[in-house]
Amino acid sequence: MKYWSRNYCIFCFTGQDGKLRLAIERYRTALQPIKVFPNYLMAREYLKELVDNYRICPQLSHLQSGQSTCFLSMEEGGCLRCTENADVTSYNDRVLEAIHDEEHFGSSYLIQGKGRHEDECSLVLVENGHYLGFGFHSLPVDTSDLEKIRSCITWRPDLPDVQYLIMRHLEKHPESRLVLSASAGVRE
Repeated sequence: MKYWSRNYCIFCFTGQDGKLRLAIERYRTALQPIKVFPNYLMAREYLKELVDNYRICPQLSHLQSGQSTCFLSMEEGGCLRCTENADVTSYNDRVLEAIHDEEHFGSSYLIQGKGRHEDECSLVLVENGHYLGFGFHSLPVDTSDLEKIRSCITWRPDLPDVQYLIMRHLEKHPESRLVLSASAGVRE
């Protein structure tokens, strides 16, 4: 039986003019998604935030169509493409900066929860934004010894639904997140 996903993702592609564009589609691994969402509205809302925060053109992000200048160009600061007539390289650099920040901002972390006993905790391991699995570890957890943490993790597939559950858990329990540094041995 084939797995059918109702999830949506934001992905990046290059247009005919050479400029990078962001778009929302149904989740497919071939798209190399930047971020996955359980429904279209959540993906659109997130894309609007990304566009506003990085001054990316809404027209090139499929949030607006038809007009010669985008709605951001009327605001102070405005869209990099429409207000400053940015060349392809500087515009693409801005889009890549947004993508890089999204993929790498605290994207390697542990989620710590209650264990089966008083002297242990449960751990969920996420490296570079990808869910790797879960397991149990004795207390206290040393986040600098990632090899020891990896040895107690039971590896599981990284599915969009799992990403959504992790995202929802972190919204409710942000204190459970333990960010891992590159010096801890995070794989790129």
